[in-house]
Amino acid sequence: MKHEHDLPWRTKLLFSGTALLALAVIGAVVLAAGEAAVRALAPRSDPVKLGVRLEGSERRHGLKPNLRAVQTGVLVETNSLGFREREYPLERVPGVRRISVLGDSFTFGVGVEFSEIFAKRLEERLNRERGPHEVINFGVSGYNTSMELATLREIAGRFRPDLVILGYVLNDTERVGPAAEAAPAAGSRSALSAAHTWMKDASMLYRLMAPKLGAALGVLFDARYAVGVTHQIIRSFEDDSPGWLESRQALAAIAEETRAMGAGLLVVVFPMMIDFASYPLEDAHRRIVRFCEANGIEVLDLLPRFRGERAGELAVFLDGHPNARAHAVFAEEIFRRLQPGRAPGSAAGAAGTGARSRRRCGSRTPPPSPR
Repeated sequence: MKHEHDLPWRTKLLFSGTALLALAVIGAVVLAAGEAAVRALAPRSDPVKLGVRLEGSERRHGLKPNLRAVQTGVLVETNSLGFREREYPLERVPGVRRISVLGDSFTFGVGVEFSEIFAKRLEERLNRERGPHEVINFGVSGYNTSMELATLREIAGRFRPDLVILGYVLNDTERVGPAAEAAPAAGSRSALSAAHTWMKDASMLYRLMAPKLGAALGVLFDARYAVGVTHQIIRSFEDDSPGWLESRQALAAIAEETRAMGAGLLVVVFPMMIDFASYPLEDAHRRIVRFCEANGIEVLDLLPRFRGERAGELAVFLDGHPNARAHAVFAEEIFRRLQPGRAPGSAAGAAGTGARSRRRCGSRTPPPSPR
């Protein structure tokens, strides 16, 4: 009887090649099926772009006015000014407190129904328990702190708010425009980071599996955050990072602007929806808080509230932005901070006692500090 080890080497090579090809075909079929399944479950978006270039504006881009479209699984409607908000008159209604909310995609509420974004939850809670309030959402995806300053100057300040809430997200240090092109910020993408980002854009299955792959890299090679957006954010808060310097300057300018208009200012620092057990961005939170405190700016860091939470249960599926449950936590924590007698400085007063505490807000804000 002829055994396998007696077969000619060419026959063995043919058998091995056929087996490898079969495995490759099976693997490709499994991956294709997985990709199709994930795409079927992914939140859908209409084939329409929300953004529009704003010529002559420091904001650079905004949202198309009076638009109605489904984006990331939810209906998005913009008002006549190009914000995801109802129409509010510029004129103040006597006896109604007004809060302007600045921010980026977290404030805009990617993947979250309009009534469930934190600004609207906060408005509903304040109206129910504190009397008439208007909480106006000026958040636009892709904005950094400098563009939020421009929003305050160009639009939000015209509504004469009692209080300005600035939603600070850790990628607010990302630079935009000619300055970013001429001198890339700290944390510019390596080829590996670029490939990782491309794969997340090209494959929803890879996007779903990326956090799990990162966890495996962390265990095997202590390299969980070696590539990707988290790595870029970590580096963007280095002392010499141009983006962090610009963000600090914009924060100080926002404090000056709100003080000049007689309004309060509360900076709310949002955590990224990544593993809170091994959260790598704590130092960035500390830097923001220290800067605000050193410059007399009221600040609320929400990271401690999320300790022990599971990030996967707080993020929009396949997106990573905070979901409705996370927005409910945001609104609750901000509401608690605004309670009369509990919040320091102007934040409580703007929502509760009015002009007396507004005079206190921002009065200590000096020029930008290099801290």
